[in-house]
Amino acid sequence: MDFGLSSLDYDDLMRAGPSDTDVAEEALRGIYAGAGLDTPEFVWVSSPRDGFARIAGLFEERGPEMRRRAIRRILDPGKSVCVCRWCRGVAVNPFLVPKQETYVRPDPNVERRQRGAAQAWRTVLRGLWRDAKVDSDFSSHLRKFDELVGGSLPFGNPWTVVEGLSQMMRRGDGPLDKGFDPRWVALAASAGWWWLYEGLAVVSLRPIFVAYDSEWRLHCDSGPALRYVDGWGMNVVEGTLVWARFFEPDAITLEVIRSEENLEVRRLMIDRYGPERYVADCGATLVDSDEYGELWWIGSVPGRRRLPEMAMVKVVDATPGPDGRRRVYWLHVPPTVQTAREAVAWTFGLPADSYRPEVET
Repeated sequence: MDFGLSSLDYDDLMRAGPSDTDVAEEALRGIYAGAGLDTPEFVWVSSPRDGFARIAGLFEERGPEMRRRAIRRILDPGKSVCVCRWCRGVAVNPFLVPKQETYVRPDPNVERRQRGAAQAWRTVLRGLWRDAKVDSDFSSHLRKFDELVGGSLPFGNPWTVVEGLSQMMRRGDGPLDKGFDPRWVALAASAGWWWLYEGLAVVSLRPIFVAYDSEWRLHCDSGPALRYVDGWGMNVVEGTLVWARFFEPDAITLEVIRSEENLEVRRLMIDRYGPERYVADCGATLVDSDEYGELWWIGSVPGRRRLPEMAMVKVVDATPGPDGRRRVYWLHVPPTVQTAREAVAWTFGLPADSYRPEVET
């Protein structure tokens, strides 16, 4: 089977698409054979959630020796790491074939794609743990799994492959010191997640829908950003998990925003609620105002005895629109900024004393 990569658009690995079980299984046969292992039994599942639940059941059926049979020898020990508590590293790596000259096309999108891929699979893991908090059956699967596996599991998915490929691309576009096995890429293009053991490969189908923003972060502002054929999915906005009612018109109230402990989710809620409306309703404090804008602290106290929970700067567009009006923007800034100029300068990645708006283009 031809696993050539000359016509592959690596962005396609990040997107939804049809699964091809024949191609995936052929790729895995080659990967196992290359590691000196027999062809495994293939178990197909519908989604990552289904996969983790199924593996927990298989551990129960076949015993904890499965943990010892996890295939680590097919991974590059210099690059692959197991996932500690499911969230701390890439556990499968597509770099295995030595003495193979592989040319990788330069791509200005590479750095954004690498960050997006790394964030995406970690977001899925966080979504699974969140599911466990509200689903007792799934929670029992995860507890059993965690007990037997000890929180470490070698797994892979298209995002881990894209992350690895992107790291290689950023090192140059000529022959690489070590090539990558195209069978990993074929697997990523034809399947979703995979968990590999001696004699057993659990493989999920690809998502039927996935959406990103311009930074390759999982993102959809009207519903699930990720969805699988069994209906499982996640609501994600700008790479941050949000709850299902986030998109309902009247679900976000001042009380709901105040009770949200996750500051990033709270920021997204404020953007949806309306920053100016929120500043007025929550009793924010105007800390500084000058020709650069207005700095507001939310959750601050008189006398600046402690940092606020959040800070926002209000700025007015210097250029009027077609209707003659100047647009107003509310920008989130670190709660450590002390002046409006410092806040606006921070949005440009500059210190306050280097910010000169008269030279903006």
